[in-house]
Amino acid sequence: MKKHDYDKVIAGATAGLCSRFVIAPLDVVKIRMQVNSAPEYRNVIVTARRIIHKEGIQVYENGLFHFRPSGRRFSVSNLHFINSGGQYFADPIPLNIDKMLTGALSGIVASSCTYPFDILRTRFAVQGNGDQKAVRTILKSEGLVGFYKGLVPTIIQVGPYMGIIFYSYEGIRKILDRISEDWQFNSSFFAGGLSGIIAKTITMPFDVIRKRMQIQTPQRSMLIQSVPSIPCSWSKSFFKILTQEGPKSLFRGLTPALIKSGPSSAVTFFVYENMLELLKSEE
Repeated sequence: MKKHDYDKVIAGATAGLCSRFVIAPLDVVKIRMQVNSAPEYRNVIVTARRIIHKEGIQVYENGLFHFRPSGRRFSVSNLHFINSGGQYFADPIPLNIDKMLTGALSGIVASSCTYPFDILRTRFAVQGNGDQKAVRTILKSEGLVGFYKGLVPTIIQVGPYMGIIFYSYEGIRKILDRISEDWQFNSSFFAGGLSGIIAKTITMPFDVIRKRMQIQTPQRSMLIQSVPSIPCSWSKSFFKILTQEGPKSLFRGLTPALIKSGPSSAVTFFVYENMLELLKSEE
C-alpha cells in the first residue's frame, strides 16, 4: 500500500469517527421509530422525550460509545475505494458513473463485512443491553444466522444508497465550485449533506424493512412494545408493511434519518477531504 493510500485510510477513519459523534443520538430515535408501530413513536420529539423519560439520557450516550467499529470500517472502505474508483475501469466512464458504480460496490462489500455490528447496533438501540449480553442472546436463541437477519434488504438498500451519494456528491460539488470560489472550502460540506439527504430519501423503505427484520427474534416483545411480526422474506415483509400499515410506514423515521444523514454525510466528506489535504501538505 502506497503512502497516499495510507493517507486515505487515516482520513476515512477520522471522518467516520467524527460523523458518529454527530449522529449517534439521532440514530437511536430513528431506529425506535422504524421498528415500533405504536402511536407513542409517531414523531421525533415525542419519541426522544419518551426514551429519556423511561430510560434516561444514558441511552443516547450508550449509542455513542457502542458499535463504532462498523462506522469506522464502513467509512474507511467506502471513501478509500471510491476515491480510487477510476482505476478499476478500463475505459473512462462519463458523468460520474464510475463514482456511482464504485460507491455501490464498496457499500455492498463494506456493509456485508460489518453486518453483524449493524445487527448489534440495532438491538442495542432497541433494548439497551451491553455488547456482550447482546451477543450471547443472539447466539443462544438464533445462532450465527441471527447476525445476518435483514442482509438482503441491506444490500438492496446500500448499493443504490452509496451509489447515489457519491454520484450526487460529485455533481453538487462541481456546481458549488462553479458558482463562486468562496464556496470551494465548504463545498464538500454542503455537497455531502445534500447528497446524504437525497440518497436516504430514495432508499428509506429498504432501511425500514431492514430494521424490522433485524429485531425479529423469539424475544422481540421483550425488546420493545408493539413490535410487529413480519415474514423472513424481505419482499413479503415489504408487502405486509405496505398493506397493513400503509405507504407512510415505509418512511417511518424519515425525519430523524434526514436530520442524521445530512450532518453525517456533510461531516464525513468535509473531514475526509480536509484531512486528506492536510496529510498531503505534510509530505
